Amino acid sequence: MTAMFSKVWMINIVLAVLILFCWIRIWEGRDTEMEIPAQTIAVEKTGDVSRPGTISPAVARPASSLEYDGIVEMNLFSPDRTFIIETVEPEPLVEAEARISGEKIVLYGIVVLDAEKKALINNPMRKPGERDFLWIREGERLSNLRVTKINPDQLLLNDGSVQYKIDLYDPGKARSQTSPSTRTPAPQQRSAEPQVISADPSPSPAARTGTGARTSAPAQPKQPKPTAPPKQAVSGDDDEYEIIDTPFGEIRRKKTK
Repeated sequence: MTAMFSKVWMINIVLAVLILFCWIRIWEGRDTEMEIPAQTIAVEKTGDVSRPGTISPAVARPASSLEYDGIVEMNLFSPDRTFIIETVEPEPLVEAEARISGEKIVLYGIVVLDAEKKALINNPMRKPGERDFLWIREGERLSNLRVTKINPDQLLLNDGSVQYKIDLYDPGKARSQTSPSTRTPAPQQRSAEPQVISADPSPSPAARTGTGARTSAPAQPKQPKPTAPPKQAVSGDDDEYEIIDTPFGEIRRKKTK
């Protein structure tokens, strides 16, 4: 009985030693994990550089206070909270009518070709001998006005704080002014038949009857008026001339030899 009792105590003691040994190992491993951040910080302070080719283990670093200080300071319910008001630049006043020397600027056409833009306007600064119309580009100046932008349907001019907008299709545009792009009428085609011009008055085209009915008289072909024989030749210096009667009067013609 005593021998059996001693064996049980021996087994219990061995198990207790194993449990104690395992507990110590677990505790040492836990202490090692807790000391890693401290060692890493110490290395960073001393300025040691790891050897090339070695991979440093990933270490969870505590967040710096600078990362959340801004969030803490921006308290929505703070009595010292200030509101940032954005400054908006005032847009220039837009005027629909621009004048130079009292004459209104009228937009007649716009040409857009790749990066080049041109606008056709009247010439408000016209001098004697100059054209009535003028081509302008972006950036050019007209007296005190500067061409800021040329859009497909309007022209923008700037005079300091005042901006002028001139539309291409202006309902108030004077219709009496003509554009240089106005097409000229095509010339009428002349008839191939020769026209007979006579000095005699043409007869009345119609004659009235007693009953009041109007009848048209048949057209009679015009006969050429016979020319009068040449009159007596008139000599002058070394040449001789003859006088011929025509429906338009007497004509003196040089006599051929």
